[in-house]
Amino acid sequence: MEVKQLAAFVFLAAVITTQLGAAERLYFKQNNNLSWDNARSYCQACFKELVSVTPDNSAVLGNILTNDSWIGMRKKLGGPMGWSRWSDNTLLVFQNWYPQSPDPNNTEDTCVKLLSFGAWLEEDCNSLLPSICYEDRFYGMLNISNIRTRNLTLQWTAGPGNISYYRVTYLSNSLNVVALTYNIPNLLPGTLYEFKVYPVKCGRDLNAENASAYTQPEAVTQLSVTNISTTWALLTWKEPEGNCSHYQVNVSMNGSFVKTPLELKNLSTNITDLQPGTNYTFTVTALVEDRSIEGVNTSVCSTTYPAAVTTFSVSNFNSTSVEMNYTKPEGIINGYNISVSEYNSSTFVRNVLLSESSTNTSITNLNPGLSYLFSIATFSGNLSSLSKSIIKATTPSPPTNLSVIEWHSDSITVAWQAPINNISTNYNLSGNNLEVILPASTNNYTFKQLTSGTNYTISIYSCVFDPYNKSYIRGNAASINAHTRPNPPTNLKVTKWNTTCAILEWMKPANAENALNEFQVNYTNVYWNDLKNFTTHDTSVTLSSLYSGAIYTVYVRTKAQDEYSDPISINFTTEMNEKVVIFALRCTSSTLNGCDGKDAINAANSSLQSHFERQLPGLNFTLSSFN
Repeated sequence: MEVKQLAAFVFLAAVITTQLGAAERLYFKQNNNLSWDNARSYCQACFKELVSVTPDNSAVLGNILTNDSWIGMRKKLGGPMGWSRWSDNTLLVFQNWYPQSPDPNNTEDTCVKLLSFGAWLEEDCNSLLPSICYEDRFYGMLNISNIRTRNLTLQWTAGPGNISYYRVTYLSNSLNVVALTYNIPNLLPGTLYEFKVYPVKCGRDLNAENASAYTQPEAVTQLSVTNISTTWALLTWKEPEGNCSHYQVNVSMNGSFVKTPLELKNLSTNITDLQPGTNYTFTVTALVEDRSIEGVNTSVCSTTYPAAVTTFSVSNFNSTSVEMNYTKPEGIINGYNISVSEYNSSTFVRNVLLSESSTNTSITNLNPGLSYLFSIATFSGNLSSLSKSIIKATTPSPPTNLSVIEWHSDSITVAWQAPINNISTNYNLSGNNLEVILPASTNNYTFKQLTSGTNYTISIYSCVFDPYNKSYIRGNAASINAHTRPNPPTNLKVTKWNTTCAILEWMKPANAENALNEFQVNYTNVYWNDLKNFTTHDTSVTLSSLYSGAIYTVYVRTKAQDEYSDPISINFTTEMNEKVVIFALRCTSSTLNGCDGKDAINAANSSLQSHFERQLPGLNFTLSSFN
């Protein structure tokens, strides 16, 4: 049939895509001349189908036509009812037949060609003509999974129809893959990659499936805790291989995060507000710019130093032990370690380990009279806190073998043996308010300016200077009783006397005026063999029952304990009951006139006086002579 172009057909601006519903349809003009069946097979193989003409795409198709071409309409394609269905099985809803076409009298199975000016016309299906194929634009989904530092896996949607292969491109790389997945190797950690996957169909790239992703950053290197205290830890590290934009620092304890994650660009950070004595895990992770993936974690564990005890004090002590109290600090500790050493010599004694629940302890088996350095530290694991120290002296032992080696009326000398250890000794003389501090090298001392005839209790204490209280502490006393020798009383005199009694008075000894003295009084008369003695605390006595006219000798001594002073004495004569004895003497002489004269009388009197004194000792008599 000769076909003439009709003015009634108007052509719009040509485009090669139309939007049908949600799909974007693409149209491809094929210039190779084929029968309708062969043209359809080719379209189905390399595209989707021969084109179906609709009001939406008629203008587009007219724009690409340069000659008559097969379209997807065939008379008997839809079954007994001709011209009812397109080759893609969609119903015929739009027609644009050339006048007098189709021929209702033609019973043959005919096909439709699209004339170059847009009208439809029946044509023998075996005619060789160009054709128009269509295909919906392919929108596949490209997924990226199993992202690691140097590789990842691509998975994509299968392209429509018979896809020959898929062309995968990234950076300057291009590779052909038959499967719907591919593992991309040899990537750089922490780097953003853009991937495109093109389904290739009959040598033609379909619309690419696109996706981008960062590879996982590599782990940071040389992560370490370079410094740590009770409440902070300084972390440092080296940047990882590859790329990253930030670092995230997490702090955990027993598997649980204890602080808000930190993000920073530096290669170090100081973690603060930690608990003393606590084991922490510090994890540093490299991050990419969009935070879409975290790097390989690098962790280091470290324990903060335990805190020192808040208080440390001595509550009690004696010669061999010191009891002390302490207060548990904040944070975690496993226990306490008390180090004991001799303070002056720095000689180590021992360590004492205590449980974390304890609050006091007694350090025993110490030596008396020594100053010890006690240092307490808490520990957690193998870490110890700063120590707190106390210097405390134990009570010294008393000196031994205390004895009096010399004593006088105004002094007492004592000697002793010092106790063990190099100490100073404090001597206390009770009753005289005397206190003397002597060096340890001293082993005797003379107490002077004492009161004669007085009993003293001498107490000697060993003592040491205690740095804890900044004063001397002393041990138990070594004591001894001792007395000064008594001085004799003074100014003994007889104040009154008669035939049978006499009153004696004296004064207390020098240097004993205020002492409570005891005196021994002895008096005797030889003639009457009268010997008596007694003791008194008084300084005057009355002697009674004396013999008249008798000469008495009195001795008074000061008594102290069982010791007596030298005596003072006095002689006195009681008044006489006078008796006269007259006797006559005859004088004979070998010389002439030897009995005459005064000298003879005096000689005789002297001889008689001596005789009676010998014969009458202790009697008072007077010898007188007369012619």
